[in-house]
Amino acid sequence: MKTIFVRGTYMLTAFILVLSLSFLSNCDTTSSSFDPIEITGQVLDVDTDEPIANGIVRLVQPTPEKSTVTDGSGRFFFEVDVDSTVNVRVLISKEGYQTITLETVAIPERNIEFPVARLGMIRDEDDDDLPIDDDDDPDVTAGEPASIVLSSISSETITVKETGGTEQAEFVFQVADSAGRLVSGADVEFRLGSSPGGGEVIDPLTATSDESGLARTTLTSGTISGVVQVIASIQRDGFAVESRPVRVSIQSGLPSDNHFTLYRPSPRNVPFDGTSQISVMLGDRYGNPVAQGTRVYFTTNYGVVGASAVTNADGQAGVTLRRGNPSPPDGFVTVSARTVDENNQSIERQASVLFYFPPIIIDVEPSDFLIEHLSDQTFNYTVMDVNGNPLPGGSNITVTVEGEDVEVIGDVSVTLGDHMSGGQGITQFSFNVAGINEELHENPRPVFIEIKATTSTDTQIVQIQGRKEKQVMD
Repeated sequence: MKTIFVRGTYMLTAFILVLSLSFLSNCDTTSSSFDPIEITGQVLDVDTDEPIANGIVRLVQPTPEKSTVTDGSGRFFFEVDVDSTVNVRVLISKEGYQTITLETVAIPERNIEFPVARLGMIRDEDDDDLPIDDDDDPDVTAGEPASIVLSSISSETITVKETGGTEQAEFVFQVADSAGRLVSGADVEFRLGSSPGGGEVIDPLTATSDESGLARTTLTSGTISGVVQVIASIQRDGFAVESRPVRVSIQSGLPSDNHFTLYRPSPRNVPFDGTSQISVMLGDRYGNPVAQGTRVYFTTNYGVVGASAVTNADGQAGVTLRRGNPSPPDGFVTVSARTVDENNQSIERQASVLFYFPPIIIDVEPSDFLIEHLSDQTFNYTVMDVNGNPLPGGSNITVTVEGEDVEVIGDVSVTLGDHMSGGQGITQFSFNVAGINEELHENPRPVFIEIKATTSTDTQIVQIQGRKEKQVMD
């Protein structure tokens, strides 16, 4: 009777922690229905790492059961209605391969991407690529170790320690001789290749292969995210038999309140036809960027802001704040950003934004003037919006003076920065008009002053007129 061996058989169970955050909105209506969620994944050959096409994928939970086949990239897709927390169970199989099971938990409106599933082929003892089981022939003794390969790994992704995720991954290596016979009693050493350097630990550092040629060790994450390589080796007659490096990704932890940053909105003073970008950066308790895809929720008391965004690889996410009803009575808007930390507690940051509202108001003192002989006149003026707030960044203010033998100095050509509160050089300005090249004349001469303020949508002009005093003739 021919004996059948299964190489790379394992059960892959992925538990995905999904966090949800409910928040209040200003909407008048609510809905009790949920959009369908997407369940996706990819299937690869455990030996070649190549995609497995036309594999049969059955979604057996939740009911009713659904089935599909993998595409040319080994990917599969289901769309499922989920209105409460449910268990998800997927069976993956293909002729000539073993069957594996994927499991997780789903909640409404949260898509699921399973970790990569790897299928091992079912081969018989005539296949030279597989270790040979000599249980049926006890007289055959395995030779010296000639190869060591990864048999299984509990997880290809773990999280930094003490952040609420899976911190360990178990590695199982298999030792064989040059004929492919499984070798027991071999002393296997384990070490780290490249690593983030955050205190990652592998234990034990040595193990003895069992009767199936298997030796096990466990990797525990440190405090820094990154990629770790684990290498198994056997010392033999002055040289080492080594495995290929096995890569494990250490992902960042959940958000920490101490590493939650809401950046200054850009711009802070929003033009009448403009928008503002609201951006955050999230880190875990060790200051690493949180895992990519961490969701952040946004609300505003005025205008309209994007409801949520997910972080990128740098832990950053952002939305756009748009002007709209309701409008703030004084121009000031508060935007809030919320997420959930490692203790499942809501953490929040707030930022203020100013909405500019026309018309532009210009006040100047004095509005009527007489410049005395060989003297000058100082003018103070304010420029603001209808709420008394600064004009938006990029707005221009100019002062022009027309008259004979006069010059003007001071705040006569100003481009405003992005400000939310007034003050000198922002809403308050001054300039000075003086007589020059005095010549004899009998009558006062007119002086015309124009102050002009321009935003991206509005222009306001104020003009005043005065006199330059005549020179007394001897």
